[in-house]
Amino acid sequence: MWQGSTRFKIRCGPQREHPAAVARTRGEAALKRGVEPVSGRVAQDPARLRLRVPEGYQRAYPEGRLNPYRGIGTPEGQAQMEAIWTNTVPRRLVRKPVRYALAPGAAPHASSKSPWSR
Repeated sequence: MWQGSTRFKIRCGPQREHPAAVARTRGEAALKRGVEPVSGRVAQDPARLRLRVPEGYQRAYPEGRLNPYRGIGTPEGQAQMEAIWTNTVPRRLVRKPVRYALAPGAAPHASSKSPWSR
């Protein structure tokens, strides 16, 4: 900080509170009051919002989800996933052992005199 600055107070030696604590508590106070930090509007709890279903319609599922089976896995699907991906974070491809390996540059050769090449 520049010594001649009048914008900031010069603080020397040990302090009772950390300088960042003032900024932190101001932001936390706004969130605690339920005010959106960016727009300054009063935030509403989405659980308290009750949407009105138009006449002639009904709710698809009582809990409000679109598909009650979304996210539910099967043992077969789990086995398929574990055959391809590791169970670590982050997931990585499973290295499968190679049963047969060809030597580099070795390719099958077919002769024109072979009975199978006709």
